Amino acid sequence: MTVERTYDVIGFGDEVPGVLAVISAAREFQRRTSRYPSILLMSKGGNDQGLGGHLVRGRLAYLDRSQIPLELREQLDLDTFGDPPALYREFLEEAGVRRIALDPSRADDALQRMRRQAGVDLLTGVEIDSVLKQGSNIAGIQLQRGETYFAKQFIDATVNAELAQATGAGKSPGFATFGLPNAELPVTLVFETQGLSPTTLKQVEEAYLERFTNTADQDAQFWLQVAAGTDANYAAQLRSDMTDSAG
Repeated sequence: MTVERTYDVIGFGDEVPGVLAVISAAREFQRRTSRYPSILLMSKGGNDQGLGGHLVRGRLAYLDRSQIPLELREQLDLDTFGDPPALYREFLEEAGVRRIALDPSRADDALQRMRRQAGVDLLTGVEIDSVLKQGSNIAGIQLQRGETYFAKQFIDATVNAELAQATGAGKSPGFATFGLPNAELPVTLVFETQGLSPTTLKQVEEAYLERFTNTADQDAQFWLQVAAGTDANYAAQLRSDMTDSAG
């Protein structure tokens, strides 16, 4: 039996901005009409992987928040990170974020709670089979498991614009629209530790830095060469990046 359902809005992907976008849409519609629209949020993740894209399922545990210069903060009486939108501030408070550290489990709980309060349905484990179009507009999404979902509006909330690509839309690499096709957003690894104080962690890190920058340490240099893909110039660059002006 073929399953077909129709919604007012479908959000494909569950990156945090996309989840907040459908929640915002639901709240604004309710404010204007005194009723909630029918909204479906589609997530590629499974039920047990959490809601919130790479921040939650990838357990990044870190929010990239731009710090406002002290002079500007004092001039405009702003907090360290400025004055975020009300909905984002609500998410931060619901997830218990003090500054930049994000607990993925609490973030999932917060997003799920906000989603349910806005009457947004959730469908997990989705994979696109095909996109149905009316002219140049998306009309529906057919999933690989045979279900088809129609909507009046669609929001692509994936990192790689997967819904847009499934419609045949072109994709530019990197920041090609700015003339920088080989440029990408940087990603910083954040380690979750338990039972280690910042002082102990610093001591462990310094010990490794000393070894990797010591060319006489054959074992450390072997692993540095592995990390550099046996590129001697790249290995030298890595060693250089491990020291500052104080050595």
